[in-house]
Amino acid sequence: METTSKNATCPLSACKMSGKCARHENYLKAKAEKMEYLTLNPDMVSHGDNGCEHRLVRKTVRMAYGFKNLYNSIPKGKANYFWSTAGFGSESTYYRYKRGEYPLEPERQRQLLEKAKARGGNPAVGFDRYSDEEVLVKP
Repeated sequence: METTSKNATCPLSACKMSGKCARHENYLKAKAEKMEYLTLNPDMVSHGDNGCEHRLVRKTVRMAYGFKNLYNSIPKGKANYFWSTAGFGSESTYYRYKRGEYPLEPERQRQLLEKAKARGGNPAVGFDRYSDEEVLVKP
């Protein structure tokens, strides 16, 4: 199945949901300000009363950055190889998230808190910092 980039804009003003679609809003902005931009092929998009399957809306999500304090709450004897169970794929990626270079989405936050608790850590410590950020999601 082909996935559609969240950066793709939508030119379909005729869609009943275009006024509530972040893709269409991004299209109008890009059309006014940019020389080039990524767009959905209007011939391949079918829209009905609820818009189309590619419609996105803006949502504010509380992202977390860094988990050094959470990691330090795990007893030293149980912290060995925590990175390998954290589900980041590689050790270097794990450390980038741990240092706070990348945002942790709510589901990933929940998983890390559970894994730390299972190893004796204190989930109440939370993450190093938080930021409310706007993301594009399917309605």
